[in-house]
Amino acid sequence: SRKIPACQSCHGAAGRAKNPFYPYLAGQPEWYLSEHLQLWKEGTRGGTKFAHVMDKIAVHMTEEQIEAVAAWYSEQSAKDDP
Repeated sequence: SRKIPACQSCHGAAGRAKNPFYPYLAGQPEWYLSEHLQLWKEGTRGGTKFAHVMDKIAVHMTEEQIEAVAAWYSEQSAKDDP
């Protein structure tokens, strides 16, 4: 209802197999993920044309959702997301 797709649909192994420009999020620092989600939400983060997909997603995220996503991905092992 909030127009937020599952992060793994693009940032997991299956999503990256479809588009290698989508970065892995597992193991990234919590502050980094939170900061960039905030910048996308505000519409102030630049980047490639693929990054602009996040503008349309992050704007629908609550602060609590941003913090939860950042915390969860920061605790995941990068080696578990080939």
